[in-house]
Amino acid sequence: MINFEVKAEGVLKLITEMLSRSNDLQPVLMEIRGKQENTNPKTIIGGYGKAFSSKGASIGVSWPPLKNAEYIRRKALKYPNGTLLIASGAMYHALVWPGSTAMGKKGVTGTVEILEKNKLSYGIQSPYAGFHQTGTKKMSMRKYSAITDDQRRAWKSLIGSFILENREGEP
Repeated sequence: MINFEVKAEGVLKLITEMLSRSNDLQPVLMEIRGKQENTNPKTIIGGYGKAFSSKGASIGVSWPPLKNAEYIRRKALKYPNGTLLIASGAMYHALVWPGSTAMGKKGVTGTVEILEKNKLSYGIQSPYAGFHQTGTKKMSMRKYSAITDDQRRAWKSLIGSFILENREGEP
């Protein structure tokens, strides 16, 4: 014979603890954000780095090559080590080096990060970053920011573990 008894007090205590942890997710949100120049593509910072290094392939939108021959020539002269979407490196560095101030490119002023109890916003302050993300009539879209399915799964798991067991770990 198996006897099984659930004590309401214990269940209520666990539920109360989970509710309390779910009211402030800042520790797990910082894990999701990742650390400076993190290469784990399941973090936000690592995902940005992977999107740039894979020229968009890691987020499912490969960047088309430049078409204008004159622009290609001028860009090669001005930025000899530049690659597609990385001329001065200001946008890239602002995204993968939190708190950095991107130098060398007019308009990029650095990382924008807003952390609240249950919300994280992370990006850069730049008047032209949105044009790369969406494209224009004269410029192809070269998307660098998207949440992948792998990131979504990892983040759900991290948040779930944090709420259920208050365990912290890398995604």
